[in-house]
Amino acid sequence: GQILAMVGGRDFKTQQYNIATQGHRQSGSSFKPFVLATALGQGVSPEATFTANSTKLTIPGGQTWSVAGEPGFSGPMRLRVATWHSINPVFAQLILKVGADNVVKTAHDMGITTKITPVPAVALGGMAEGVTPLEMADAYGTFANGGTHMPPIGILKVTDSTSKVLFGAKPAGTPAIDPAIAYLTTDILKGVIQHGTATAAGIGRPAAGKTGTTQSNADAWFCGYTDRKSVV
Repeated sequence: GQILAMVGGRDFKTQQYNIATQGHRQSGSSFKPFVLATALGQGVSPEATFTANSTKLTIPGGQTWSVAGEPGFSGPMRLRVATWHSINPVFAQLILKVGADNVVKTAHDMGITTKITPVPAVALGGMAEGVTPLEMADAYGTFANGGTHMPPIGILKVTDSTSKVLFGAKPAGTPAIDPAIAYLTTDILKGVIQHGTATAAGIGRPAAGKTGTTQSNADAWFCGYTDRKSVV
């Protein structure tokens, strides 16, 4: 949970605003791993198939949800491959299968602190409230930490002029998701960097992550991690 580095803006003198902690933005597809982890926890196989075609789905309340596919992808597709290439229709079907409320609970258990309204659109990162980079780094760190959530720590120790310790951080982890689910999710997210939308994030060693963009690239995310660090 230790914060090793944080950049909150270009110049604090001109703008006293920390984007990392205060910048609530729509997450785009970087929210999909929480849908994936929820589904895996409910027994959905990473090799289960869903249609990648543009689709119209009936959501709770009776409305019709139209979800466009991705150019070059169609027909039945395995969940693993759909994650690599961030196929929206697959994740729209998936969140209706596992429940938006369960997905939001998974995200909160893993470190997302913003209260998010559990609607199907969160599968694609569509949310009114938005999330901060620190929240996302914290939650992805739960995957890296084998499913145990560690709260972010910015100050390790405070001492007085005589070196007496006035404050010492005492991090305590909380089980968030099953270690086997964290391992399997990480295995799938490695493929995003090896084969999918985040090949540019390859660093020459095992790493996992997920990209996310919102309309007109108003927000562009990459959330990634190794076995030791998470980065957004």
